[in-house]
Amino acid sequence: MQDIFSIKGIVDNGSSSGSVTSLYYWTCPRGSYCLSPVHIEECPLGYYCPENTFSPNLCFDGYHCPDPSQLVKCSQTQYCPRGSIKPINRDINWSYLLVTMLVILALIHRFINSKFFKQKALLNQVETCERLKNCDTEIVNQNSGEYLDIGELIGYRGVLGKLPINSNIGILGPSGAGKTTLLNKLINCKGLKDQMGNSRKMALVPQFDSIIESLTVWDTLHHEVMLKQPLKMSKQDKLDQLEDTIKNLNLTHILNNKIGNFENRGISGGERKRVSIGMELVGAPNLLLLDEPTTGLDSSSSGQICMLLEKMTKHGKVTAISTIHSPSFKSYAAFDTIALIGKGGHFIYAGPRSCILEYFEILGFSKSEDFSTSEYLVEIASNNFSSSFKNLTIEGLFGIWQAYYDHINSISNLKATDFNVNFKLELNQLNRIVIDEISSETSRLINYNWMWQVKEENSITSATNIIGITKTSIVSIAGIIDELIEFGPKLGELILGGKSFSNFLFNKSQSIDFEKYLQQFGLCFKRAYLENFKSFNNVAIECAIFVGMGVMMGAMAKGKVFTGPVPEQLCNLLPMPLIPHCKLPLENKAGHLGTFISYTISFLSASGNSKTFGENQSNFRREFKVGLLPIAFFTSKLVLDLIRLVINCSLFTVTLLNFYTIELSNIPYLFGIVSANYLFGITSAYLISLLFSAKLSKMALIFNNVVWYNVFSGIVPTIAKVNTEFPGIVRLIWKLSVPRWAISSFYLMDTEWRMYLDPNLISVAKLGYELDTKLGGIVNSMLISLGWLFLAWSVMYIKTK
Repeated sequence: MQDIFSIKGIVDNGSSSGSVTSLYYWTCPRGSYCLSPVHIEECPLGYYCPENTFSPNLCFDGYHCPDPSQLVKCSQTQYCPRGSIKPINRDINWSYLLVTMLVILALIHRFINSKFFKQKALLNQVETCERLKNCDTEIVNQNSGEYLDIGELIGYRGVLGKLPINSNIGILGPSGAGKTTLLNKLINCKGLKDQMGNSRKMALVPQFDSIIESLTVWDTLHHEVMLKQPLKMSKQDKLDQLEDTIKNLNLTHILNNKIGNFENRGISGGERKRVSIGMELVGAPNLLLLDEPTTGLDSSSSGQICMLLEKMTKHGKVTAISTIHSPSFKSYAAFDTIALIGKGGHFIYAGPRSCILEYFEILGFSKSEDFSTSEYLVEIASNNFSSSFKNLTIEGLFGIWQAYYDHINSISNLKATDFNVNFKLELNQLNRIVIDEISSETSRLINYNWMWQVKEENSITSATNIIGITKTSIVSIAGIIDELIEFGPKLGELILGGKSFSNFLFNKSQSIDFEKYLQQFGLCFKRAYLENFKSFNNVAIECAIFVGMGVMMGAMAKGKVFTGPVPEQLCNLLPMPLIPHCKLPLENKAGHLGTFISYTISFLSASGNSKTFGENQSNFRREFKVGLLPIAFFTSKLVLDLIRLVINCSLFTVTLLNFYTIELSNIPYLFGIVSANYLFGITSAYLISLLFSAKLSKMALIFNNVVWYNVFSGIVPTIAKVNTEFPGIVRLIWKLSVPRWAISSFYLMDTEWRMYLDPNLISVAKLGYELDTKLGGIVNSMLISLGWLFLAWSVMYIKTK
């Protein structure tokens, strides 16, 4: 205990000299302090004033002072910082609680994975393997003789080609010819029907695989088949479809392998491409479009992919159309139909592979032994080979193909015979068509830039081309404006209550198919769980990060308690320049502590959720085209992240409480503040990951957090300064700031229980806060975060349009 200088002590300490003629002394009652014989002040709360005290003393560390005249020592299980008027009991051992929570989480994780995922998946895989052994491996060609008219499908007559159903079709052509553009137009065309009027399902395998790398092959394919097959289809039928796909793609031996990436090796490039194909095949499409399926693969793997497509098409259930740049001999031989696109986007051939060399030989081209067949064809399409007909140009090739196509088509329609059969029989007529085409004085300059045009066929003059492109650009801009105009009333109706929230979310005016929503929600939630929580290492690392940050934040906060200014009567005895400083709190770190803790939690949350939509947007777009409800995808991610919120915020709070002691009644507020910042991290990450690319989103998240928690935190500048010096429109930013409300709640939670040390509320007034608003601050933070969430959903909604 430090020395107490009382008036009696000064008189009796023997320091008076014998020259003193008179001695003045006085007594001061316990619980008061006396500045002079006639100046007695009541000792303030939180201070200790024994008998004969000249100045009050803060109640000592390790003691509490129920009133200024009492000094009571605290026990080992009590926390009594200096200035305490009552002890804080430490009945809860937070370390034991933390260890217990971690053990329970580990057990729950193991139970869920073993009961609901691992065993169930393995059982299905065993059944699959057993059934595959008994499958009939005979392949039967069931070509029905039906054809797809490509030009009719994409709405532009300039692209001429009838491609047979249930065949393996390869589209060759030089770079920039429009192969990928053709696939995009095909996948976006609606109402594709066969000759019997039955709707055909299409699926696109993109050039660059869009697969969640942390999932296994089984998890990936199982999710896709459950999502893409009809809701009313039985589970067993869906598994049968999955088994057929696994068998056809030869994936049985890698079902338990993770997809992997460059850092964490998983399956090979060829296996990865087969999985990408399987993700579309499980939906049982009639037409499978593949954009450069051999990109990045060696010649052996490329050949296997193309032969695999040939094998599937011979089952008679799917038509495969693949764009391919430079196929190997084995890959080229796997295609039974070849479509060759010249520069500008027009077909110069679309027929049987067996006839293509004879076709171009008749046109005056001769194949050199230095080139493979595929290289030879691409060189012709690139206009790098000369024909023996000197006047034959690339435009002439377009015209010749158009004439030959019309000739074969007219014969097929007239005789009701097969297009491909007539193609072979009528090659003897091709020489006549070539001569007529070359000798004709009619202009053969046709417009072959079809990929940039609207549906009408226009003149090919340069001016018209420019007008066409400009028109398309204007239409695109107008389309964006129309989307915003359409979205505005929907948002207004939602706010005004003119339209139910469910209709807005599902973008439907009719009743919602909640059965479909629940099924898709379950599928998306399961995949999100597998992506984030199936690996125990991922769970352990995430928990360790929040426990570690709790330790560091707790060590920083330990021993830092609010202490108000010294009593005003003592300040008035000081020289005038020192009085303003004397009236400031002796210790007031709550604002900066709250800022640092809030920023840390929000940053960790945003970092952990930066990939939620950023890296999954390609998956979402692909699945949206096959009927995935955006709200099911969105809410499944949100629910999983809210579970992570509860777990991570609980671990952080419990760890922090090992070092940072507060009243038990304030623990729910502390958890609420931590959760509010975590929720802001989630929702801001959602919005930013939807607005920016994966590369830019991380930088944007850092910038977002730094700005909100440093500029708009309400600490510097203070809310008091903002309210007095800033215009109203600018003050609105602070009112919409999650950090401003979260930090103010933390400050009030940390200081309110010791505000008796600042009876004039100087510290609160200086920051611009109001007492009894800590709960309101948490609620405001949550509501603002929900606003961010609504913005994120709105962005996704607009993107789906």
